[in-house]
Amino acid sequence: MKILRECTNCEGTGLIKFFDFADEAEICVICKGTGAEEYFYTKYTGRKELRGINYVLPITSTRIYNLGINKEITYKEFQEKIIPPEA
Repeated sequence: MKILRECTNCEGTGLIKFFDFADEAEICVICKGTGAEEYFYTKYTGRKELRGINYVLPITSTRIYNLGINKEITYKEFQEKIIPPEA
């Protein structure tokens, strides 16, 4: 899907000011002065299966550790313990 959103580079102004005290600005290279940028995304429809995986390793994020996963687990355990959000 494609939507138009406010340009994240120039905050919708179409211009980039390099110094607060400067009285000149440059046209934004991301939106080319329009103040808008195209944003592409794929709508989340649920977690997909990754075939051929037997084991899952933890990441160094406290989010995973808070779920009680701090060592290698099986793919089946991963699917049972980490529940994805509703689509």
